Amino acid sequence: MNPGGSLKSLISKIDAALGSIYEIDIKHNATEYISDHTSIKQPGALLIRTPSYENADIEVAIAFSAKVQSTLRTLNLDGFFSWSHEQIQAFSVAAEEISHFRYFVFHAEKDRQVSQLELEFHGEIDKFLMFHLMLKDFESVYSKLFESFSLSDQLTPLEQERYHSANQLAREFIVKNRLQFNSTESFADFLKNLRALYRMSPQEKFSLKHRL
Repeated sequence: MNPGGSLKSLISKIDAALGSIYEIDIKHNATEYISDHTSIKQPGALLIRTPSYENADIEVAIAFSAKVQSTLRTLNLDGFFSWSHEQIQAFSVAAEEISHFRYFVFHAEKDRQVSQLELEFHGEIDKFLMFHLMLKDFESVYSKLFESFSLSDQLTPLEQERYHSANQLAREFIVKNRLQFNSTESFADFLKNLRALYRMSPQEKFSLKHRL
């Protein structure tokens, strides 16, 4: 896999930022798992091949469409405020898929299975945090990610239902913790609680919605 230096640099920065947010170092760097397979239907996807009789290993790859990969190569994190809508969308896709990768790998290293809903929920939260930390504007980021979002028409009805559920759960979680974004001290408390939620096993979460 060789997606290009500028793309790998961006992926590495997003990967490091998420690692810092959760204070977790996983054994695998996201840049090593970027697939050169760009003919996917969605803008991005975490590709997982589960163990089989012939191969006992789990295989994972992060895939982006050709359009998203091309747009990501144009991004300069220092020039965030001049990004186009297309660039913002591409960064959002990258943040979400790297979030999926990190969450999946973290729990796989502990021999835990995770649900698609968990992946999508944490992906929504992580997108919000990445943009919030850059913009420092809660209302603007909340509006873009939770009030003005749209789904790809390439998704199946089941996928659309899952994405809507994850978005709604993430929205409720962020709204519930809205006041904790007002100061450095309270935001630190928010991150502490989020890190605890992230580390829970599926059994501990039992009912994700009620835990939120």
